[in-house]
Amino acid sequence: MKLTKNKIKYSLIFSFTLYLLANLFIVMQEKYYENKLEKYDLNENGFFEEYERTEKQQITLQKVSNDTPRNLAPFTTIPLVIIVGLLMWATLKVIEKKRLI
Repeated sequence: MKLTKNKIKYSLIFSFTLYLLANLFIVMQEKYYENKLEKYDLNENGFFEEYERTEKQQITLQKVSNDTPRNLAPFTTIPLVIIVGLLMWATLKVIEKKRLI
């Protein structure tokens, strides 16, 4: 019985850690693109004048402004993390059965 609780506990810890890491990566990526975009604002007024607009600036601006996937990431990563947690639990269960044999 104790081994079962440990498997569940380890699977939950692993899943929660994976969830945090995935969302941390997404936040770091967002900050990276925002910092990259700020470098194109040469006069640092918060707006992009005509002479500051380049093809690379437009691509970076689109990456920053296309924030729907990043905003939904806390919700969309949940099913994936649950699946990985269940796989972890099943793996621990198989390992336990092999040890008992």
